[in-house]
Amino acid sequence: MDLYIVIQMSVLKNKIKQKIIDKFMGRPKSDIQNYKPTISHLDTPLKPNPIIKSILTKEPIQQKTSYTYLEDDALSSEFGDDRDLNKTYNLYLCLYKINDDADKPFLEFFCEKTDNMYSFPKMEIQFKPTNIDQIEEVFNDTCSQFFQKITFQTDEIAKETYKGYLELDETNIFIFYNYTNIDTNVDKTTENNIESIDTTIWAIIDEIINVRRILDVPVHEFTHKLFEKHPFITYILDNNGHPIYVPCCLYLCEGSSSNYDNEYYEEDENRNTTQSLIDPQITHDLFGKIYLFSTIPFEFNNLSKLKRYAVFIEDTLYILNENFPLTKDILKKSKMNSINNNDKCETSDFIFQKTYKDYSCICFFENGVELWSIESNTLFVEL
Repeated sequence: MDLYIVIQMSVLKNKIKQKIIDKFMGRPKSDIQNYKPTISHLDTPLKPNPIIKSILTKEPIQQKTSYTYLEDDALSSEFGDDRDLNKTYNLYLCLYKINDDADKPFLEFFCEKTDNMYSFPKMEIQFKPTNIDQIEEVFNDTCSQFFQKITFQTDEIAKETYKGYLELDETNIFIFYNYTNIDTNVDKTTENNIESIDTTIWAIIDEIINVRRILDVPVHEFTHKLFEKHPFITYILDNNGHPIYVPCCLYLCEGSSSNYDNEYYEEDENRNTTQSLIDPQITHDLFGKIYLFSTIPFEFNNLSKLKRYAVFIEDTLYILNENFPLTKDILKKSKMNSINNNDKCETSDFIFQKTYKDYSCICFFENGVELWSIESNTLFVEL
């Protein structure tokens, strides 16, 4: 039996470490319809990032209530007078908002579907025959008009929320607007509202960078390449300047063991106008009262109505039981050895190792499907 308690086997420590890295910044980028969770991708080398470094060292990220994003002149503000007036430039509108409905804040970016791909809204800008001295003014006016066209907001709001721009290359320019506190009290069913357009969606970092797909629609390569070139735009920072964990996009489950299904919106409901009010907690045979999520959908029909959730999974126990069923006997005998020094809890009288009950998240397999047991509803938000 001891051979089956994979979470106690030292030979799997490196795989567990890589599993954590994969979940935060290295989720497979293959077609979601063909992706089946396996442990084969755990050996894929990944670029180091500050969040994962903090997990694997003695320097855990300190989570605070205050945070910042794109502060201290992080973006370019002046367009410059050295531009080639004969070129056509592509302007991408990067609307973002900070969602703080969970214990930690996370980013959402506005995307629109064009040619069956999600990307930031795009327009072309030409300066010819503009005088070189007028480039800055023309650029700023064009940005404001673009913002107003997409959001139905005013020039005043455009100026108040503009943060600056970044360049992917010489001709592709991304302009950033903070949409966090805009449009919160407007009827979302009206036509002149950014939330009422069926071809648009608010996506999280995990979908843009790691999955590179939102539901069944791929993300344009320019969109995720922007984050790869300028990684600082990926993270919100706490008041110590540390990156805050990025949540994963998972799919809520309902039903009972061996008969799970994901949750969907009704035909007359829309993800931009409807939020679930019923507590979706279920009773699991092993873990009791939990919130259960799947890594990928159980079915790939009607994905436009599938409910998506941003889920914080940093305090996760990974049980690599893909090839055998998880049982109560295994869990009872398990003392969870981890790569993290924080997994040993000290009191004035003794030191003890964490068990599965001490984790807020548990990743495990059931009937070959990767599932997530989430302890608290403060760890996830419906998107």
